[in-house]
Amino acid sequence: MARRAYAGASVPEVERSALRLVALVRKKQSLQFSSRQVLRGEHAGLHPAEKLDPVLRRLEEADCIRSVEIPAGPNGGRPEKRYLVNPALLE
Repeated sequence: MARRAYAGASVPEVERSALRLVALVRKKQSLQFSSRQVLRGEHAGLHPAEKLDPVLRRLEEADCIRSVEIPAGPNGGRPEKRYLVNPALLE
């Protein structure tokens, strides 16, 4: 009984947050997203940006997502960083 109660505590916070993000992506069936979209949702463990960045790096290392930088538009502005989801993750 104690193993079951403390099992979640043995998983590092980054791993738990990564699982939350994967569940969110699967629920929305989204093939791409931006960190801004995730931050706007204020999901537990994925807010603020300081907590989200290590989660995104961990998912990139695991080949679940891949970052792509979209250049600024013709009117200028900042380039956007988007994440492409590995289609196998949605199966």
